[in-house]
Amino acid sequence: MGIESCPICRRLDAEFHWLPGPDGNPYDGRGWFKCKRCGSFVIDDVITRLDKDSFETFLLQYLSPYIRRNQVSDSESPSITKANWRELAQTEKSVSVPKKLEKLLQLIADKTIFPGRFVSIDGELEAPLINALNPSEVDYLLDCLKANGYILRDSSNGERVTAAGWQQLMPPVAVGGIPGTCFVAMSFDPALKSVFDEAIYPAAKVCGFEANRIDRKLHNGDINDAILAEIKKSQFVIADFTGHRQGVYFEAGFARGLGREVIWCCSKADFEKTHFDTNHYSHIVWNSISDLSEQLRNRILATIPNAQAVS
Repeated sequence: MGIESCPICRRLDAEFHWLPGPDGNPYDGRGWFKCKRCGSFVIDDVITRLDKDSFETFLLQYLSPYIRRNQVSDSESPSITKANWRELAQTEKSVSVPKKLEKLLQLIADKTIFPGRFVSIDGELEAPLINALNPSEVDYLLDCLKANGYILRDSSNGERVTAAGWQQLMPPVAVGGIPGTCFVAMSFDPALKSVFDEAIYPAAKVCGFEANRIDRKLHNGDINDAILAEIKKSQFVIADFTGHRQGVYFEAGFARGLGREVIWCCSKADFEKTHFDTNHYSHIVWNSISDLSEQLRNRILATIPNAQAVS
């Protein structure tokens, strides 16, 4: 065991030792590091020898958040390899400023013993917890939280969450709609009547939802207004693109614009004709009524909040 420069953040006080290889080989090409800032990790030797002035060395610093987040124990350390490090670092680097602000506000709250208490943020050691690169970025983010009215800053005491900050930390209210309802967008072709009656409606029902189709509901006036009103009221939308009616595309898009979850479906025979703007969504591609019923039931239970199998 020795003391070395951390290959991730370049601190000079990291604990270090080479890992032994198989068959008693004293050197396996990998080193184990324990850094006060990054945590403990295993890394390929070839990465530790990157040019210190290169962009790759700069990018390498973004592995600190990944290591801290995946820390289990010194004996179960994240492994940084020649094959995975760039992708991992780019993912951590891509975290948005709003997300960093959210993480920082939550960090201050987590350190607060009781509301109204000031806490200190260590810009050097805690930067990785919010995907910040260095203390300067942490300081900038703290100023942003202050400007938004979410914290107070005091040069002597640290930071304190305001009433507005505590409100900001409240879990977001689920995006609208009446719980237990869903809207079905599909072709009204009589040949597809059994698709709704024998697959979509019972699959939703067994999961605790009432599936509504506009031609099955009484309404006065313009049918388009009635459709939009029903989508607004529904918790989620089931859109079946069999037949490729333009109205189904519009209704699914309107639902997405409202923040509603959409379950995309299409018969296998018609799926190749699905428009390229939507075919990248995960569709239920079905072969038969029973196939659609089973897949749709499983998808609802897996992806829709408060769904539960009703006996």
